[in-house]
Amino acid sequence: MTDAASPPLLSLHAVGRSYGRFRALDHVDLEIRAAETVALFGGNGAGKTTLLKIAATLLAPTHGHLHAAGKALRGTVRAAYRHALGFAGHATFLYGDLSAEENLILHARLHGTGQPAKRAADMLRRVGLWERRGEMPVNFSRGMQQRASLGRALIGDPELLLLDEPFSGLDNEGATVVDEVLREHRAGGRSTLVVSHNLARTLALADRFVVLERGSVAAEGACAPFRHFAAHEITLERLYAGPA
Repeated sequence: MTDAASPPLLSLHAVGRSYGRFRALDHVDLEIRAAETVALFGGNGAGKTTLLKIAATLLAPTHGHLHAAGKALRGTVRAAYRHALGFAGHATFLYGDLSAEENLILHARLHGTGQPAKRAADMLRRVGLWERRGEMPVNFSRGMQQRASLGRALIGDPELLLLDEPFSGLDNEGATVVDEVLREHRAGGRSTLVVSHNLARTLALADRFVVLERGSVAAEGACAPFRHFAAHEITLERLYAGPA
């Protein structure tokens, strides 16, 4: 249950991003509150990854501004926000010459986490990789790398988790593990912004959805009214039209 009286954990106001004459994002408004999961949908080139990178402070907006807990995202506010952030994108950010366990211990130390070895072990069990802890992630399947990257993103117990296509390359068992981890993350009072092409699976996890089209918000709403539809019935067109 989110607290409507508190300022959003993250808010984007009229955020845009241009590359020369091309506008990847155009005046996007978005809020993410505590203990809330928000799904970001859209076709290829809609601006989803650009928006996620801006939310992660990996990319600066061309115009508009961001606030964290009601404060402008700059200086010490930006530093605190980044410390409380977990990000898993297309790159895994895992070191190829370290084992899965060594990678997570390193990231736990970088986050200043107490008992880094225990935290890494707990996280490897959580993402279903404990039995493969001594192996190098470079030798993992794409799905296993995705799970290891998710474990890395969660190692510091982030207040806000940003995910870009977390179900990509996963078999059903791996996708179920991600489902469970994201539900636990929300149950712990944490928030997530997730980009996904898997509409049905992500609607089942999220509280709200936003659809981007050509860099602008084309539709948004609550996820619950769409959950009774069969997976094959959930399309972007259905989200545009509403649940009726």
